[in-house]
Amino acid sequence: MIKPRPKVFTIAPSSRFLQVLAQKILQGFPLSASAVKPPLSDWTILLPTKRAVREFNTILAECSGREALLLPRVQPLGDLDEDRLQGEGGAGDLPNAMSRAGQLFTVMTLLQDWAIAYPQVSLAREISGSPAQSLGLATSLLKLVDQFETEESDFVNLQEAYGADLSEHRNAILTLIELLQKILPQKLEAENLVGPMARRSMLIRLEARRVATGIVGGPIIAAGSTGTIPATRALLKAIAGHPKGAVVLPGLDQLMDEESWDAITAEHPQFTLKNLIGEIEIARVDVGELAVGNVRRNWFISELMRPSATAERWHINLKGRGADMSTALQGVKCVEAPNRHHEARTIALILREALETPGQTAALITPDRDLAKRVKAELLRFDIVIDDSAGEPLIKFGLASLTQALLDAINEEFSPASLIALLAHPDCDVGLGRDIFLHQLRHLEIAVLRGYGGTLGLDGLYIAMERALESRQLKQRVHPLVAVLRDEDWDALKSLTHDLHMILSPLTSAETQPLGIHVNVLMAAVQGLAPSADLSHPENIAYGAVVDELRSEAWRFPKCDFFSASIMVLHALRMEPYRNTPATHPRLAIYGVLEARLIPVDVAILGGLNEGIWPALTDPGPWFNRTMRSKFELPQPERDIGSSAHDFNQGLGYPSVYLTWSKRVEGSPQNPSRWVLRLRTVAQTAAVSAEQFDAGQWSTLAAAMDQPAEVTPHSKPKPTPSVEQRPTRFSVSTVEKLIRDPYAVYASKILRVEPLPYLFKSADAPLRGMLFHEAIARWNQQQRFYLAVDPYDLLLEEGKRIFAPLQGDPEITSFWWPRFKRMALWLGDQEIEFRKNTSAVHAEIEGEIGFDVAGVTCALTARADRIDLLKNGRARIVDYKTGLAPSNPQVLSGMKPQLPLEAAILAKGGFKTLPAVISDNLVYMHISGNRDAGKIINIKPAADKTLTETGLSHLNWFKSLLAGYQIETQPYYPRANMFKEEEASDYDHLSRYAEWILAGSS
Repeated sequence: MIKPRPKVFTIAPSSRFLQVLAQKILQGFPLSASAVKPPLSDWTILLPTKRAVREFNTILAECSGREALLLPRVQPLGDLDEDRLQGEGGAGDLPNAMSRAGQLFTVMTLLQDWAIAYPQVSLAREISGSPAQSLGLATSLLKLVDQFETEESDFVNLQEAYGADLSEHRNAILTLIELLQKILPQKLEAENLVGPMARRSMLIRLEARRVATGIVGGPIIAAGSTGTIPATRALLKAIAGHPKGAVVLPGLDQLMDEESWDAITAEHPQFTLKNLIGEIEIARVDVGELAVGNVRRNWFISELMRPSATAERWHINLKGRGADMSTALQGVKCVEAPNRHHEARTIALILREALETPGQTAALITPDRDLAKRVKAELLRFDIVIDDSAGEPLIKFGLASLTQALLDAINEEFSPASLIALLAHPDCDVGLGRDIFLHQLRHLEIAVLRGYGGTLGLDGLYIAMERALESRQLKQRVHPLVAVLRDEDWDALKSLTHDLHMILSPLTSAETQPLGIHVNVLMAAVQGLAPSADLSHPENIAYGAVVDELRSEAWRFPKCDFFSASIMVLHALRMEPYRNTPATHPRLAIYGVLEARLIPVDVAILGGLNEGIWPALTDPGPWFNRTMRSKFELPQPERDIGSSAHDFNQGLGYPSVYLTWSKRVEGSPQNPSRWVLRLRTVAQTAAVSAEQFDAGQWSTLAAAMDQPAEVTPHSKPKPTPSVEQRPTRFSVSTVEKLIRDPYAVYASKILRVEPLPYLFKSADAPLRGMLFHEAIARWNQQQRFYLAVDPYDLLLEEGKRIFAPLQGDPEITSFWWPRFKRMALWLGDQEIEFRKNTSAVHAEIEGEIGFDVAGVTCALTARADRIDLLKNGRARIVDYKTGLAPSNPQVLSGMKPQLPLEAAILAKGGFKTLPAVISDNLVYMHISGNRDAGKIINIKPAADKTLTETGLSHLNWFKSLLAGYQIETQPYYPRANMFKEEEASDYDHLSRYAEWILAGSS
């Protein structure tokens, strides 16, 4: 019996692959014209991707012209219907595949055992000390396993491949790979399991046997595959030989001369197709053409990809064919962008412009995920949400993103910033309902975490609450938003703090436990934070599936701490793609290069055409060099370049196609893809002007998008509120603001805008200053009654009380507390000197004097850190500084008038519990706790004035300053007398300082 010739066909790149295929099938392809045509539902169509399957079903229905159609069985090549493969010798007899999580956990367990067995190897120590290192290594090894399973190779002759004389490092690698060669297969066999790629190959080969033996009756068509996988080639060969079967190849080059065809290497786009038809045992001339499409474009693509060995023929084949080349290049445009951001914007503009033509479709095709994300962001300015076939990591959505925020907070020891980020998650409500919870969260942030949340850990939340309540009880100065809180608000905050502690405290255990227990504890916390989350949302269904897989496979993972468990959970959520993007535009899409191979669009943009991106750099991997890969019959990395080149060829076949690339990527100069350079060379050789395919106008438009037609610089603000609105009551510290930054006074006292306290991320200088000041203030108040007690002991006791709630912070206990003790010892020594002429100590004492300015009653207030009444009847005023203390000239000039003004208030009897006293000693105490624990800065009077006279002079000058502000035309200028231009003001953002200073406004 004569064996029938295999039926293999091709569709040229310039033809719409799926439309051609659909039309041919409706005409009865691959059956002969005389054959009886069975119902369409008898056909089996195998396509490369799920996306192609969905598109083909739609196209087939459209091409049929019927309202209802019984569709054929259409499936992805690598995802065959197992229900059809049942029966004796069928899929039911195949072992199941181990899950990806199970594979990963098994290999990580093997790595831990290997690290214990080889403690002398540096890599083993890294594995033992770093869960992230172990995860990265296991992931890399599993990629190697996938390659071996896909290519149906094995690890035999492993020692021979590495050689006999091995260094310690190479011997370590060899023993690692032996885990995959011996131990991993044993574990799989013991459970009657195989790897996912191995089972896929088994299923495909099982289908190949069914086709070859005639069990599959047909018609059966495999279309769009290039046969890079051995099992797929076997199936394609069986289908091509089936009496009612056919293989349809994408873009087989029928124009290339035989010498060039023989010279094809792995980097060429036709390499895998050449191998495939060779394995099917047919010649290129025996491949039929289902559609030719644009003949000139096909010729151009063939010449563009001519093998390097025969590239000299360009000068012969292209000579005098400028008109043909010009015709071929119609619809092909090139756009060179200055950088990646600019390229993304250009692509977004082209996509947006495509929508101006009714019914027109457009797609970005790129392997560059960074570029795809940028394009998606740029399209949002047009309110366009584009369908991205690659999707996004699941960890960005729903409860998965809440889990990441929770794990981030744990890793940051529940710092205030991480805690707020966690609780602000849209799914978080702790069972209170979102509106009530957000109301309480706002109070928690403003009243507790800002200003008091300097301690890490969950206990820090309790400590911050206690300090906030203590501040309220002592009636200390607080932010206006905190001052309005009622008793019931504080009760709600205490209840919320308790609930959060109950939910989150189980996560702080350092105990080593099975991974499954850690996952359950984590899920309980997620449930406690978000009990109202809708579990029926697609992203939460996907999240539940990932968690279920982690739970079911957790037994394979060795016991670990919570940190190691969190790494595994985050890895699983990051690796899971989520593609359910709602309300995407029906005529725009972003495709990966494989998915775009068969999808019909009117305008295609091949983006990211930079060398090293498309095509990617060749990399044989960390485990085997090129020679070793050949011994194990693994493909060389150049084959991936050939596959990328084929995808590029298919993209060039679209009727309108844009090629885009960037001159710089992440700040570094980049070269266009080798195929762009070939295009330029081919066009130049055929005497075609580069202007024909240059689309630089798109880049110009992209650059112009953010360029306003007219620039009106923002001028310096000059607010002039009415006289009635202007403040008449000032503290001595506010006087300095009025001198240096009047706008700050306008914002705080007239607009009544006050900066929120700093949100502490960790122990820092502002918290240190607050703690030191609070301890010293209490110490000074105690000294009024305990002057006989040793001052150092007294200050140390107050310091212990203040620092006690913060002792859990290692930075405070090991760094700040020793500084405080050094400062306390120094301050105690100074206090002994002070006491020699001191009769009484008054701390945190308030004072006020009133006066008239232009017929308006005004007041000057003060809260002095400390005033000592001296035995000689005079007074000493002391101010403590943990930051930079003012200099003598600054104080005397009036730019730092705080202490002289306090002296003036004291001289006028403004401190109600003190008599009117002259001050002849104004002291700044710079306290740091550094090597020089502190420094006394005595303000020296000018030659012609005492310090009190200086204070009274400052007071008179202040009155004249206020008189000027009683004139309605006097503005409150921002930053009028700042010491340094780079010095920041709390209200710079409100005055838009960065804008008007750059504009040169004055």
